[in-house]
Amino acid sequence: MRVSTVPAAPTSHDRTGARRVVGGARTVGADRGGEHSDRARELTAHLETAQPAPPPADRDVVGFGATVELEDEAGKRTTYRFVGAIEADVKRGALSWQSPLATAVWNARVGDAIELPRGGEASVIAIGYDA
Repeated sequence: MRVSTVPAAPTSHDRTGARRVVGGARTVGADRGGEHSDRARELTAHLETAQPAPPPADRDVVGFGATVELEDEAGKRTTYRFVGAIEADVKRGALSWQSPLATAVWNARVGDAIELPRGGEASVIAIGYDA
C-alpha cells in the first residue's frame, strides 16, 4: 500500500545557531506572524488523518500515484507523478492529482492522446506505479 506522507524538513538553525522546532516542523529564523506554526499545525493535521492509498485495480490507466510519461506534439517527453496536494512539488515533477494536467490525463492509457490544459496535445507514452 502507498501512504501519502510529507518528508521531514531539513535541519535548520535560527539566528543564534540553535535548532528550532515549531509544532514538529523545523524552521529557520523568527516565526513571522505565526506562519510557521500555522503551517506546522496544517501538516500535523494532514499526517494525523492520512489514509493509505491502495494500489489501483487497473495499473494500465492513469490514477493516483501514477508516474506518467507524456510526449507533446514537438516530440518533447516529460514525466510526471500524480500525488496528494501536500506532496506536490512541480520542480520534481510531482503534481497534485487535482491539477489541470492530472484531470486531463486521468484514466488515460498508453497510446491515448490527451488535450493539454494550455492547448495542444500529448500522447501517453508510459504509465507506472510504485510497488
